[in-house]
Amino acid sequence: MRNVPAQQALAAFAAHRDRQHWVLAVRTLLQGRLLTDVTQAVRDPEDGTPASVSGGRTTGGVPVVFAYTDLSAVVAHTGVARPDVAPVTAVGALQLAAAAGPGTGLAVDPAGAGLVVDPAELAAVLRSHRNGPVKEALVLGDRDLLLRVLAAQLAGDAVLLEAVTAPTPSAPVVTTHLPDGRAAALAFSSALEVEAVLPGSASAVRPLRAYLEHLLAVGRPGLVLDPAGPSVTVTPDELRRVLGA
Repeated sequence: MRNVPAQQALAAFAAHRDRQHWVLAVRTLLQGRLLTDVTQAVRDPEDGTPASVSGGRTTGGVPVVFAYTDLSAVVAHTGVARPDVAPVTAVGALQLAAAAGPGTGLAVDPAGAGLVVDPAELAAVLRSHRNGPVKEALVLGDRDLLLRVLAAQLAGDAVLLEAVTAPTPSAPVVTTHLPDGRAAALAFSSALEVEAVLPGSASAVRPLRAYLEHLLAVGRPGLVLDPAGPSVTVTPDELRRVLGA
């Protein structure tokens, strides 16, 4: 396994070491999978499942769980020629760090770019609203799958997020323009996606069904999802198809 998009985003972060590139790197990480080192893990005596992953401390003394973008990054960090690894989703890696104990963060490719998600940031990412199935469909680039995912979520508590000009209920929402100049709705699958495009903007949570119905009612000419990419513009006809209207 090699997470090339994550490696590219981590390289950009390593070159700049600023908040914006950290956000771009973390949002990219959340779209894919990482490796954990379980060479020294305690294992379940019945099925051999590892009950722990490797970790350590940052130079500042913060305890962290380690995760890696490919096998060579594990070897470079551990010095073990043939480490035992387990793939996890990036969200799963964050959850492993959270489960490791209070005050534990996540360090990705510690022998390379060394991106750290500190405990407070980790908790914020995990507790914030996020529409994982929509993001997964966008990453796959499958438009029909995206529409099916949206339709399947209508009966539940799924949400999208809008960027707003201030963290108040009446604050105007941020829109975007289609090539013909019309103002389309702009929505995001997570708060990190908002920050990646509009640093400093607040985000507002929108229940999915009510939000899509509202867009049709006010006559928006389209809905642009996750403009930082991969992105899709959903047309009014597609929104009607999703809603069964």
